[in-house]
Amino acid sequence: MPKRERTSATTEEAEAKQRKVDGSYSGRDESDAEELLKPFMEDLEEIQRALQDLDEQCARKQMEVQKEFDLSKKPILEKRQSVLDKIPGFWATAIRNHHMFALMSEADEPVLQHLKSIQLDDNLDDSGSYRIKFVFAEGAKEHFSPLELVKEVRFGPPGPADEEVVEATEICWTDKEKNPVAVVLAEREKGGEEDTASWSLFEWFTKDPWPESRPDVGEVIRREIWHSPVAFFLGDALSEDEDGLSDELNDSESENDEDEE
Repeated sequence: MPKRERTSATTEEAEAKQRKVDGSYSGRDESDAEELLKPFMEDLEEIQRALQDLDEQCARKQMEVQKEFDLSKKPILEKRQSVLDKIPGFWATAIRNHHMFALMSEADEPVLQHLKSIQLDDNLDDSGSYRIKFVFAEGAKEHFSPLELVKEVRFGPPGPADEEVVEATEICWTDKEKNPVAVVLAEREKGGEEDTASWSLFEWFTKDPWPESRPDVGEVIRREIWHSPVAFFLGDALSEDEDGLSDELNDSESENDEDEE
């Protein structure tokens, strides 16, 4: 059987099995389910609490190890930055090449070219809070001050969903009407959908809630760009993901061929 046909047949078989399973439970309403669980609920709740306790202990242990290795990475990251200092516009290019920042305003470009370094203080506490600092060269003074922009985000407890911005540098723009933030605000006032409108990276330096329609700048930087800036500078990060997906598909097809034999 050709690979395409075999994959299709396998999918149809899986869907048929799922319909059979779904149908077997379609007649059971919520009250019936609760009645079935009632004799076992106390035991199940106790088990769930025990599992949650272990998960929390595991998370704390993992954070301890993470902090230890974060410290070990510092001299290596400093060495990396000393090399990147020699590459004009490195961080601006790495940021621009991330697909999540596709709608970032072109008005940011002239300012971001002065970005010398990004500094990350990660895992400030057991909840994974972080601080990001953008350091700009003297040439940025023609656009704004100060030359160091900081944003610190604190999470829970009770959980990472409880996010609070405790520090965000206020930017003083030299030109009040033609700076990147003013440009995107003027564009949005003309109309258009929020999720397709351009935005400025400099808007992120605020304590105001960040719209869900825009990428989480801090998370993208700390979890992706920071770890592989050279790949993003070269534009390789996305192609690597695509290659990985292709390899997975090829491996899957090979396994199917072996099963067929």
